[in-house]
Amino acid sequence: MELQPFDLLFCFGRTWIGRTISRVTHSPYSYVAIVRDPLHIVETDWRKPLRTDHLNYRSSDYDVFRYQGALTATQKDRMKHSSTLC
Repeated sequence: MELQPFDLLFCFGRTWIGRTISRVTHSPYSYVAIVRDPLHIVETDWRKPLRTDHLNYRSSDYDVFRYQGALTATQKDRMKHSSTLC
């Protein structure tokens, strides 16, 4: 699946902390990232605050969930603006 802006990447925990989160929450996922553009994501983790980063994950490291509704132009602008503050 080709990634699109605002796709949600539900990521599998591969580190010890990710595996612990998965065990405690009874979920295969340990965190979620938001696709900013095909090369960048917005994410946070236990070590770092919200930030924009390069998409360095293999496609086997996450499942993609795409909002099926339509975001308004205002919602898209807010999300883009928020991610550029990182």
